[in-house]
Amino acid sequence: MVIPKNSSKKAISHNQENKSDPPDPLSTIVIPYVRGTSEKFKKISKKYNIRTVFKSESTLSRILSNNKPKPNYMDTRDCIYNIPCECGRVYIGETSRPLFTRIKEHKYNFKQCLIDKSRIVQHSFESGHKMKWENTSILQTERSLTQRKYKETAHMSFSDIAISQPSLILPDIWLPIVEQDIRNIQYKRKNAVTNKHHVDHLGSSPPRLDNAT
Repeated sequence: MVIPKNSSKKAISHNQENKSDPPDPLSTIVIPYVRGTSEKFKKISKKYNIRTVFKSESTLSRILSNNKPKPNYMDTRDCIYNIPCECGRVYIGETSRPLFTRIKEHKYNFKQCLIDKSRIVQHSFESGHKMKWENTSILQTERSLTQRKYKETAHMSFSDIAISQPSLILPDIWLPIVEQDIRNIQYKRKNAVTNKHHVDHLGSSPPRLDNAT
């Protein structure tokens, strides 16, 4: 039998087209790209005629959101703060300015050996201990200067390890309420696992302290 030349070319062309066109995939899966792992997964899926598509986690929205500056607790204003010493005692103070500014002042007092001006410097020089500046934390925030002073005094008054001394005297009628609030705060801080530097805003007179971190 003689096969026309044109028909043989058409048959060969048709066979070549069939070989070049892979069958349609049974399904498609989309997975995050993990270098070294995703390639192996794709190779296995191909054996079962399953198409694998890699998804990049670095989307534009994710990149932009990750570039947002994270809040720094050292920028907090109007707060009562706590600076621990390596001996286990703590310095308790208050400031209306950013916390890092107040810490910078404490360090300056150290450098200048201002013992008469700073209880921290006095404690450090007398005991030979070092303050753990990096572990500074915020006890509470309070915008009212009067309330902040009272709350600072409350934290000092009911602490057995405070280096600093109260600058105010709490009225006797407040003592039972304030003492219970301080104990609650100390208990919560002792048992806190996360949100170490989270700051809560508190109420007004008398200085209720039970909703602090």
